[in-house]
Amino acid sequence: DASAANERASNSLEVMQIILAGSFAFDIIDRLAGGTLNMPPPSWVSDGVIGQIIDIPMLWFSLNMVWLFLMCYLLLRLMRWLGRRASGVLTLRIRVNKRVNIGEWVGGKRVGIKW
Repeated sequence: DASAANERASNSLEVMQIILAGSFAFDIIDRLAGGTLNMPPPSWVSDGVIGQIIDIPMLWFSLNMVWLFLMCYLLLRLMRWLGRRASGVLTLRIRVNKRVNIGEWVGGKRVGIKW
C-alpha cells in the first residue's frame, strides 16, 4: 500500500530530524564553550560555566537535556509549520452532534474484517 509506505517514510524522516536537531544542539553548546576549536576555553566559560555549573553534580547534564528537548521541540514545530504552509491545503474540522443510524447508513453494503 503506497500510502502506508509514505507514512512510514514520513515518520522515519521525522525521527532523523530529531536526531540531527539533538546533534546540532550539542554542537552549539560545544562551540560556545570553545570545544573542538583547539583553543583554551574563554574566561567567561571558565568562571561562569565550569566553576558554577559543571561542578554541581547532574546540573550540567540536566541543562543539556533541557536544551536538547527545547531544540527538538522547536525544530518539530518549525517543520510542521513549514509543511502546512507549503501544502496549500486548508483543513476544516466540524463536529456534528447528530445521531447516526448505522444500520440505515450501512444498508446493503458488505462489511467485513480483512486480516
